[in-house]
Amino acid sequence: MVVSLRFRVFVLLGAVVTASAVVPSAGAGTTAFATTSVPLPPDVDVASYLIVDYDTGQILAEQDPHRELYPASTLKVLTADTLIPRLDPNREVTPQASDFAAEPDGSVVGMTAGVTYSVAELWRATFVESANDAVAELAHLSGGLDATVAAMQKEARSLGARDTTVVDADGYDQDGQLTSAYDLALFARAGLHIPAFREYCDLKQTTFPGPKGTTLTLTSHDPMVKAYPGMIGIKGGLTTKAGHTYVGAATRDGHTVIETMMLGGTDVFDQAARLMDWAFEVDGKV
Repeated sequence: MVVSLRFRVFVLLGAVVTASAVVPSAGAGTTAFATTSVPLPPDVDVASYLIVDYDTGQILAEQDPHRELYPASTLKVLTADTLIPRLDPNREVTPQASDFAAEPDGSVVGMTAGVTYSVAELWRATFVESANDAVAELAHLSGGLDATVAAMQKEARSLGARDTTVVDADGYDQDGQLTSAYDLALFARAGLHIPAFREYCDLKQTTFPGPKGTTLTLTSHDPMVKAYPGMIGIKGGLTTKAGHTYVGAATRDGHTVIETMMLGGTDVFDQAARLMDWAFEVDGKV
């Protein structure tokens, strides 16, 4: 791992960084922002990441944070930021067969014509099952896909996210649809300020209306939500072009930390846990 630290005098002692003032370097290596002796961040196998204190917004460490990459389903964090405040969670919709003429690519929950769904149920399916058909219905209720994409792009800019280009609402691979680890952290921090967002993003399991009066049980695919101490959750993603992407948040000993990881491998959750452990060890010291 390359650690980029720039200041007048610095000392690297094994796995410890000692610094009095540290600023980001212009390179793409890992940057640690240290004010005292702290362990270096773990060497994680992802193209870019950012880890930040939720309360202060202070970046604890970063690696190529503004690199523009395919988001996969982590873009749904921005979808939620944009649409949760616009849609009544108790509003109900009963899709017709014509609504499913073109089923969305990627993960779906299997919505059925003639079944009535509430907006809250669509959000639960979005977060737990990463259901692109639920997202499509939420976009429909928000004025259609074009209006939703425009609103998401506007929301991104209002949050200071300059690396993000929105093409659809679900994050599936589309030419030109890109975001960065930095922007994903902005989206996550904004979402955690919304009570309903917090309710949805840390669900381990939920139910969803099925056909002919049945009820489906949906279970989170995120092992961090199930097992990591203090995990709030948020959203993972996986597509061919994006690889494994992840946005997570957890709280421990009065600190809440957000991490974002892009273009990772199949062990992205192990990497996320290692980076989160480091963040809690150094938060308040950097």
